[in-house]
Amino acid sequence: MTYMQFLKILGKNAQSLRKKKRLTQAEVAERLDISVKHYSAIERGAENLSIQVLFNLAQLYHVPPEVLLHDFTNDKGIHQALATFSDRVNSAVDDMCTELENAGLLDKMNDC
Repeated sequence: MTYMQFLKILGKNAQSLRKKKRLTQAEVAERLDISVKHYSAIERGAENLSIQVLFNLAQLYHVPPEVLLHDFTNDKGIHQALATFSDRVNSAVDDMCTELENAGLLDKMNDC
C-alpha cells in the first residue's frame, strides 16, 4: 500500500463516521479546531493530518484511532461476523439474567 492509498482509506473512514453521526464537514472542522478546507482535504485523502488531529477525530467519533486507519474493504464478512457476535452476546446476557432471576438474585424489572 502506498502512502496516498493510506490517506484515502483514512479519509474514507473519517467521512463514513462523520455521516453516521450526521455531522457536516464544517461542524467536524470546528470541533477539531482546523479549517473546513483542511478537513475536506483529509476526507478526500489529499492532505496529511497530524497525530493530534487523528487522535481528536477518533475521540470525536468514540472509536480507537486504528478504526480510522483500517482498510475495511478487504474484510470479507466482517459486518456479518460482528452482527452474529452481537446477537450472541445479547442472547447470553438474556440467558444470564433469566438464570439470576430464577435464583432470586435480581429483579428483571430493575436490574436487567
